[in-house]
Amino acid sequence: MATQTSATLRLWDLQTLKATGPELELVWCWDLAFSSDGKWLFTRGGGQVKIRSSRSGEPVAGPFRHDLIAGGFAYDAGSQRLATFENNGEEDVEWSSAAVIRSGQDWSDTERIQLSGHTREARWIDGSHILVISDVKQPGENAPHTYDKNTVSLITLKGDKPEVQVVTRHPWIRNVAVASDAGHLIVTTRDWTSCWQLGETEPIWTKRAEYIVSPGDGAWVLLHRDETAVI
Repeated sequence: MATQTSATLRLWDLQTLKATGPELELVWCWDLAFSSDGKWLFTRGGGQVKIRSSRSGEPVAGPFRHDLIAGGFAYDAGSQRLATFENNGEEDVEWSSAAVIRSGQDWSDTERIQLSGHTREARWIDGSHILVISDVKQPGENAPHTYDKNTVSLITLKGDKPEVQVVTRHPWIRNVAVASDAGHLIVTTRDWTSCWQLGETEPIWTKRAEYIVSPGDGAWVLLHRDETAVI
């Protein structure tokens, strides 16, 4: 377990409930996350991300620019790759961002992929696909977190030619979930909830947004509203 204050970081052994070392100096950060393989601890603050050893907490790489607004870290343990995202300035006429893919061997850049909109959330689906949620600037607006026009896109890494496919655009995208079979995507907006097969251009099904969505293992999902549930 990792805990932080405004100036320090400390790691703990949950079996003994004791600290594994002294407090480490830490510039205030917004996010703290372990990689899914347990090797790394990511810390983000000031638009940058640092990679630390999960055992010692000491920095091993970075800081790298990382402008995700809503937090989270796009790291794939299977392929040992990290995706960071660089947004252009809020004052620019058109918002755009670049996905930077880094190798987990030496954390060097391997690919840069241009994206439309400001990236605010991203996650690896598998070793070849990254799901991205971005905000598109509207006339007269300055802040990227207005959520007035959102885009869900899928990055497919194919050799030297990565592809970017827009899954859906909708005002007020509230949540996106990926089913554990990695083939289905659940998108919840202000108005509706829909299920998408990755790679397809039309949803498999659509329900009203009043349902709360709980993706399960494999190809099923639980939609529940008050005392009514649909699988």
